[in-house]
Amino acid sequence: MVYGALAVHLRSQGHTIIDDNREQKDAPDFLFSKDGLLIACEATQIPLADVYQHVFAKVEATLTKSARISVVWPREPHSWLSQAIEKKRYKIADYKRRSKAGKVWLIVHEPEKRAELFDRDNMETWLEPLLKWGATQVPHGFDRIYFWSKRTGIIRVQRRGERAPRVKFELKDGYPTLLGGYSKVRFRTDEKGAVIEQDLNDMQDIEIIVPPIDPKFQRHKPRYTKQHHKPVKISGSSKQVSIEFDRPVRFGR
Repeated sequence: MVYGALAVHLRSQGHTIIDDNREQKDAPDFLFSKDGLLIACEATQIPLADVYQHVFAKVEATLTKSARISVVWPREPHSWLSQAIEKKRYKIADYKRRSKAGKVWLIVHEPEKRAELFDRDNMETWLEPLLKWGATQVPHGFDRIYFWSKRTGIIRVQRRGERAPRVKFELKDGYPTLLGGYSKVRFRTDEKGAVIEQDLNDMQDIEIIVPPIDPKFQRHKPRYTKQHHKPVKISGSSKQVSIEFDRPVRFGR
């Protein structure tokens, strides 16, 4: 979905996609032309995929019964972007050599799964300034950097050489967070796959606090309000289960 949306956007801007190299190691994901100039485009997820997947896999591997799981993320897209740039900037020369491109762009995007980090009502007020600030924290040779999510569409974060205002954080009461939640329900089915038993009364409450990357955040505790989300109805089969909650999950401040 993410790469398809990026390709649609590039074409809508009049760019001709010449190659799609996602399966080729150490090659840019897209190669397209603009006004006769070849531009290589590398796409990567923020937070980085290995960090994002580890958070959920570590907890779910230890579950012994149904659980309500709260995940407290530091609200630090500036650090996620800096980390992505740091990981990719050393490959710019290889991208140019392999593709013969004159310029290289970086597009960072939300995770394809569990993209709730970038689906917030007030996100527009803090996301773009933080991304612009994060792009200035690591020296790099990308000619442009963009961000994409389903909610925001494409945001231009930085053109080469652009500076951004410093972002100041109020940390007296802790660093800002993004709070998400979900449930893992254990159930048994009959021979036809229909749910015959589920454990909703005795559920674990698990809280995952993701350590921040920003050194300033590391000196403080997370700022958030705990919220419980209780499943009140479950239906379906072993192939597809629908769970209804008594109230929506509240996000951290």
